[in-house]
Amino acid sequence: MATRHLLLDFVFAALNRGKSVDCLLGAGEVRGERTIRWVTLRKDGGQVLASLYEVLDQRTPWFLDVYEFTSVAEESDEPLETHRFDEATSAVEFARARWGADPSRYVNQGMLSEECEDVLGKTTGAASS
Repeated sequence: MATRHLLLDFVFAALNRGKSVDCLLGAGEVRGERTIRWVTLRKDGGQVLASLYEVLDQRTPWFLDVYEFTSVAEESDEPLETHRFDEATSAVEFARARWGADPSRYVNQGMLSEECEDVLGKTTGAASS
């Protein structure tokens, strides 16, 4: 398996290039349904945004794109929380302290589905409704 986790220098470089990075927090539960939680860091102007997302775990063998799953947030495309920082290091530290985001487990945006499969396991069932 290829290494997908980014060293912090690469996290900061990605942000400086205008790219987002994600850190899987793991599984959760909302109203009796299993969820997937993650943090996204991205640049917005001169600041770094740290956002918490949570979606229903709707993985099936045919549908693995966690970015497309149903959000538990009131606004479907919005994060549960977002905080702004002047420095990327402050955003990483905040995400670690507030949400438990492991600084050694950030991945490039688009790699979260593979991270879910590795950490949460493969799915064999149908999506929950």
